[in-house]
Amino acid sequence: MSDDITDTVTEAPVKLKLGDEFNKKVTKDTLKKKLPTWTKYTFANAKKIMQKCERKGTSLRSMSVEMMRPILVAKPCLVIGWGNSFHETLDLIKELPRDKINIVSCDRPLRKLIENGIVPDLIVNLDSGPQIRPFYKVGLPERDILKLKIALAITTDPKEVMWFHGQKYWYIPAITPWDNELTKETSAILPYPVLPTAGNVGTTAVMISKICGAGPIFLIGFDFGREVFGEHDSKATTENLCTSKDMEITFPSGRKFISDPVLHAYAHAFRRLLIYYDLNVVNLSGGLLHGPYIKTMEPHDTAGGNSRLRMKTLIEEIKKWEMPEKNRKFREGLLSGKLKLSNKDIYDIFFPKRRLSQEEYDNLNSEDRTIGMGVIADAAKQ
Repeated sequence: MSDDITDTVTEAPVKLKLGDEFNKKVTKDTLKKKLPTWTKYTFANAKKIMQKCERKGTSLRSMSVEMMRPILVAKPCLVIGWGNSFHETLDLIKELPRDKINIVSCDRPLRKLIENGIVPDLIVNLDSGPQIRPFYKVGLPERDILKLKIALAITTDPKEVMWFHGQKYWYIPAITPWDNELTKETSAILPYPVLPTAGNVGTTAVMISKICGAGPIFLIGFDFGREVFGEHDSKATTENLCTSKDMEITFPSGRKFISDPVLHAYAHAFRRLLIYYDLNVVNLSGGLLHGPYIKTMEPHDTAGGNSRLRMKTLIEEIKKWEMPEKNRKFREGLLSGKLKLSNKDIYDIFFPKRRLSQEEYDNLNSEDRTIGMGVIADAAKQ
């Protein structure tokens, strides 16, 4: 990609320390409320997976989300969420040359993508309950539905899994704290990757794209709220994205943005992973997901409504992009099965590595540093 991708952003409104404290409370409350249900669903799914593999004579690994690696590896990838910037750029997404870029979609945008003739290479699920059911009622012939591929959390309600008729691949969502019994027991019986999700499907989609070798990973629809324009805002396109507990956030430039406590928590947890790990992510969305080490494209004014212009930049860049020869050979080796990788090779090549120590991250947490500004943004250039 060209120099139109930058390593810094212009502004971001939320201090890391405040977000960390809020997220700890959300995580603790969620774990207490949902862990018994997740445990029940996990072992019900594990039993069905084992029975299916035994019946077909296939290995458990054949249903791992890592089976998507030959499709996603060594190519750019657009990960799609439900935020304003997705709705604003949907017509442009159709212009992307699909032979040069893959599309990984969260489950909620699926129906709208299909209605506009866009079939994702992979759909990602995280939520376990009945709210996911309408997302999979797509207007495709059954033969085409069967070709769709979905990455499912092992904690999903088995009754909801039945609503998706395509090809199913599995992963284990990491539950904080990592040493909880459910995560340990599940990873002991199923050879599936354990992935940090930050509690939202968007982060999960990025992590799955990363461990499958996609890169760079571009984000659209990850606004986590809506921008206010004078006395008016862009509420119509979010389709009730925010709740009645709206909270107004003001950027350093004076721009105002409407979010809510849950979306704010998701944005912070997502941003923390993007800062902490080297994920090679480029954010085309507007909104809250900005900070040091989170890249963007021209125009760099990421807080504003310029996602269409950034998407146009991406389209031009992707049209010019050619896969390096070494990447092409690596990809062909995986696709043909001739290239065999050990578990250590897979971990070393595909799994994200920390770019910051805990101490370095804590230093970003200081009260007088708003992320994306000043000395931290300067450090991101180095």
